[in-house]
Amino acid sequence: MGEATFSDIRHFFEFLGLKEKDWMPACNATYKLAVRFENWREKGHYF
Repeated sequence: MGEATFSDIRHFFEFLGLKEKDWMPACNATYKLAVRFENWREKGHYF
């Protein structure tokens, strides 16, 4: 499990002059493409 940020955060970072190649390794960051919530409404159900 982890935290996620909307993809438009990169526009904010560009505005600040931050490049992904500089901050992502420093933060040990990765790209997250999806989230799956298991047992969402009931056991065996996912969203």
